[in-house]
Formats: sequence, C-alpha cells, structure tokens
Amino acid sequence: MKKKVIYSSILLAYLSSSLYATELNNNFYIQSKEGYFFYKDEKEPEKKDKDKKIIKTETSTVKSEYSKTKEMMDMVFESDEEREDRIKKENEFMDNIPFHKLDELSTDEYKRLLDVTRNISTGRPSKENVKKYAAVQKFWII
Repeated sequence: MKKKVIYSSILLAYLSSSLYATELNNNFYIQSKEGYFFYKDEKEPEKKDKDKKIIKTETSTVKSEYSKTKEMMDMVFESDEEREDRIKKENEFMDNIPFHKLDELSTDEYKRLLDVTRNISTGRPSKENVKKYAAVQKFWII
C-alpha cells in the first residue's frame, strides 16, 4: 500500500511538472516562426538607489574658461624689478641642477625638478635651457 502511494505521488509530481513545462514552452514554439530578437526580451526594471547622491559637476567649459579669464584679468602684471628677480632665480636654478645626484633625489623632488625645468625651458626657450630639460627628462625615462 505504501509503495502505491509513493509511486502515485511521484507520478503526480512528474505529470504536474511536465504539464507546467509544456505550458511554458508552448509560447516559445508558437513564436519560433517569428524568430528571436533581443529587444523583445522582457526588461527588468532598474533598481534605483534612494540613498545614492548625485554630485553635480561643472560640465560647461565656457563658464569655467570665463572664470579663469576673469581671474587672470584681476592679476597684476610683474614690474621690471620683479621680472629681473624672477629671471635671476630661474637662471640660478637652471645653473644649479644636480646632474651628478639625480639618482639620490626622491620622486617628489625629481617631479618638482622636472616641472620647474619644463616651465623655464618653455617660458624662455634657449639652447641651454632646452638641453638641460631634455637631460632631466632623459634621466626620468631611463
């Protein structure tokens, strides 16, 4: 008696699952002549995070360029004395580059050296300044 109940329950489970599967697949076979198109798949609604904060960043380059221009217009030009002092400092800096101690410099010091020599050599390009910048840059690459 127990075996009949077990067999009948297994048979019932099998039949119900097969009927359910054929019911799902019938729709597929009916529409198979139409073909498969990915855009016809059902889309899951996107879950929106309520806690997500959107930070607005300035995307307009016109506004930022204008603000830079306004700031630059407010800047005062160098006087002749200040310009001479700056040129003297730049020349002194370029003359005192420690080429024999470049291995001993830290990365921050070397980065600063590279930036300053680049700015000087592009601001006042001369053969000497460009050669010194190229030498510092070559050491950076090697």
